[in-house]
Amino acid sequence: MSPDTEESRIYNGVEDACDIERVKHGKAAPLELADCYKLFKEKYFGSSVSDLSAMFVCLFQNLPYDVAGIALLGKDAINRSATEGIRTNEKLREFPAEAKVALLHEMIHATGVREHGGEFKVEIEKLWNLGAYLDPLIL
Repeated sequence: MSPDTEESRIYNGVEDACDIERVKHGKAAPLELADCYKLFKEKYFGSSVSDLSAMFVCLFQNLPYDVAGIALLGKDAINRSATEGIRTNEKLREFPAEAKVALLHEMIHATGVREHGGEFKVEIEKLWNLGAYLDPLIL
């Protein structure tokens, strides 16, 4: 990257802002997806989603293309000879805000909402109104 291009000026400005934040607050810890699941379960989902266990997992995994995540439940997990649970794309490990959004999305599916239609949108709105995307700030 050439030192005096629009791209380098933007990059350097963002880098400087990040460096200042990291001096104030310390380097961001790696995202522990299972910890986020437990927190979201406690705050927003309660008993409507499973507890984490050897029978229900929440983890990062390599997924194809731009698939952000998948909830494998019941017959879907059995058909793939897989443990039930939520997998979030490994590519999102370095993007904690996006990983949290994907996790919330898959947790809705883990409640039994299978499609992305009206019922799913109602659940997104409930999460929004509860502050799931704003506290701590995700979006």
